[in-house]
Amino acid sequence: MRKPLFLSILLLNLFGLSAEAAPVLDQDFVPADPDGYAVLGPLTRAQTFTVGAEGLLSRFEVLISASDPDSRLFEIHPTVAGVPVFGSTALASAVVTYGGNEDPAFYGANVSSFSILVSPGDVLAIVDAGQGSDSSAAWWTGSSHGNHYADGEFSTTVYTGSPIVISSAYSPQTGSDLGFRTYIDNSGPACIPAPGALLLLGIGLVCTASRRLR
Repeated sequence: MRKPLFLSILLLNLFGLSAEAAPVLDQDFVPADPDGYAVLGPLTRAQTFTVGAEGLLSRFEVLISASDPDSRLFEIHPTVAGVPVFGSTALASAVVTYGGNEDPAFYGANVSSFSILVSPGDVLAIVDAGQGSDSSAAWWTGSSHGNHYADGEFSTTVYTGSPIVISSAYSPQTGSDLGFRTYIDNSGPACIPAPGALLLLGIGLVCTASRRLR
């Protein structure tokens, strides 16, 4: 008498929708006593990081201090020998909106739609591509003399030449890091029922109902 009901429950467990787990924090650097910063202006700023888990890079956050609310375009870039590839095609891009908070706070964006699959040991870079002028009232906050992130570093383009231009390569700032966080979704794809599974489920429910009507 209860076989159709048992079949229905089994099908629900095997083919039902399963909720995706929330992304988990993978890498982060929080300056214990922020004593460094990079003006978010025309120079290109980058912080590299080493992936610690396998999955989908779903979100990043950056530690920003700003006098006025605004937004900026950030990107995820590949690296070569641990250094960001200047001018390379971004793996992902997203606008980060931040508040007018003089005290540093983390602001971020979701990049899961770019489907960046990562594995432990991959080295990527969070990049502010450079916009505006040096009078920008926003700073990517970090540390130059305090605690450090062991598996990456801050790199930047610099002013060079006469007349002054912006360099076309990164200059690693050894011993300096900018505050950031990255999140990995390692839950795998959601289990979505196939049409055949839904048909079987329907048959099981109909059988259950017919048994009860007898």
